[in-house]
Amino acid sequence: MKTILFLIILLSASLSVAQPKDTAAVDTFIDVTEAPRMIDTLWKIVKYPDLALRLEVEGKMFLSAFINKAGTVDKVEVEKGSDSLFVESAVTAIKKARFSPALGIQHEPVAIWWTVPVVFKLPH
Repeated sequence: MKTILFLIILLSASLSVAQPKDTAAVDTFIDVTEAPRMIDTLWKIVKYPDLALRLEVEGKMFLSAFINKAGTVDKVEVEKGSDSLFVESAVTAIKKARFSPALGIQHEPVAIWWTVPVVFKLPH
């Protein structure tokens, strides 16, 4: 009985760290010693949507970006946002952004999902 319980626990532990080869699921936790850092200044990359400018709308988007081991963004998913006017602009900007990659527990670059806020403020 103890052997079966041990195998179930061992199997559960190994399944919890298993990931697909290309991208991990958004909710997969990966232990890192250093989070990714954005190299580019986001406000220089983001283009304020023309319609939002005309309507004088401000907003905020939260995006999950899959940052690979080289620090480039492979995939972007919208988590939430204040207005759909900003989705395309925010996603395009994050795809163009460059990051220093996250570092794993052995200080090696690792690919992870990272939540990035994109704020749209009207110029004053």
